[in-house]
Amino acid sequence: MRSALVDLLRHDQYVQVPDVIDRAALTEITKRTRSMLGRYASRHQADIPPGIPYSVAQRMACMTMIDDPDDLQFPVIRAIRESRVWPVITGYLKTRSILCLIPISSVRVVAPTEPGVALPFHQDGFGLPEDAAYDMVSVWLLLDPAMCGPAAPTMEFIPGAPRRTFPLEPNPSNPLFKYSQAANADIAALDGRRTMLTIKQGDAVVFTRYAPHRTVIAPHHDTPRYSAEVRFLASNPQTVELFRQRDNPVMMFEPRRTLAPASIDWAASGKSAIPMRALPWPKRGSWLNSWL
Repeated sequence: MRSALVDLLRHDQYVQVPDVIDRAALTEITKRTRSMLGRYASRHQADIPPGIPYSVAQRMACMTMIDDPDDLQFPVIRAIRESRVWPVITGYLKTRSILCLIPISSVRVVAPTEPGVALPFHQDGFGLPEDAAYDMVSVWLLLDPAMCGPAAPTMEFIPGAPRRTFPLEPNPSNPLFKYSQAANADIAALDGRRTMLTIKQGDAVVFTRYAPHRTVIAPHHDTPRYSAEVRFLASNPQTVELFRQRDNPVMMFEPRRTLAPASIDWAASGKSAIPMRALPWPKRGSWLNSWL
């Protein structure tokens, strides 16, 4: 099963893995996410302190915002690490030494009443070098409601897209997306392959840095959608050095240990990423022991 999912991920650039994330963990994560995002719902960006990683325009916050800033436990990452989607990540990246890039791992709300926050077709390369060493996968989780697609905003992918970064659209649909929207001409060339997803709570949508995807808000949607998205790369000399130079906080998974920042001072550009501390993952006696 794992091999088939990895093969599909390589071919289509995305794969939806059903019912792999613990629902009890998602319930607590959703509660924290709704509470935190609700506190910022009516704010203007100018009102947000510089050390707070929250974007008013995209209704998005770094996932650390749902955690204790002095003792981070990373519940979203833990839910993924202790799930059956983890072997898909390690299988695709061809290593059990994994980095999680914390600054671009987020929680978000998309409301049908705010179509301006719907991201057009884009790829999640984040300026990484065009080299196999920097291949990246994202894991997208639905937090609330129980399903998206029928009544809540969902995602649309173009399966089987080429493994290359598309140029940016010179005339973006919204100035907010001028650094992310893929060129309309490249998307039009793949237009017949579009696939809109119906996603249930507990599913994981895994996709590569080359997967063109977008947010879909349909006229019949009437329910806000809450989601989480986490980024993973192989831990190798190139990625470790790049993120050290960028001063990016990362979590490091190695075959016999997990290291993470104990806290992150965003006002200081995340310099508390080092030193890191060991986290007691995975649970003893879990099925993950076969992967250690």
